[in-house]
Amino acid sequence: PAAKARSFYRSQGREADDSRSPAAKARSLCCSQGREANHAESEARAKVIVGKDRHRCIPPSLWCVTPSQLFGLLGEVEERYPGEDPNVYRVVTDVIMPMTEEHQCSYALMVNPGGFPVSHFVTHAWAEGFKAFATDLREVGVDGGLWICFLANPQTWPTSELAMLLGSNPFMSPFFCALRECTNVIAVRN
Repeated sequence: PAAKARSFYRSQGREADDSRSPAAKARSLCCSQGREANHAESEARAKVIVGKDRHRCIPPSLWCVTPSQLFGLLGEVEERYPGEDPNVYRVVTDVIMPMTEEHQCSYALMVNPGGFPVSHFVTHAWAEGFKAFATDLREVGVDGGLWICFLANPQTWPTSELAMLLGSNPFMSPFFCALRECTNVIAVRN
């Protein structure tokens, strides 16, 4: 994957700098290329970038799901938990992590390998019921890319790798990059 990523950068007139840490590469992409990235570019990246490298090469503002993808996930959760509304912690552990482990990326980049542009940054509490959360978003009638942390960030990565991806400077984090690019911020109350 790294050789393919280097090849992609060379084909785009950019040289990959292998001396930088993965987190530095991700921050560089976020802060220097995030605004210029478009959906066509991200689809081209998806053809050569797999697994963990997706998060290091695709700008965080593209780590989104569509409303129909979120509501499809809601359907799966409703089937699995017919008589209860599991919180996000449980959905991540029981549903998201098993689905994404083999892919080594987030749910968002698993279902949108080239990414999908952010329209709405969605903030919420992980202790809330997932069904209520998704239903509230459906009732609002959202459209466009939804940046939701538990779907945007890889949930199966070791803590140290995730910490590197998220970085120590909040103004260079994937959260900030998505906030900078979104049109709306939606706060879902529980």
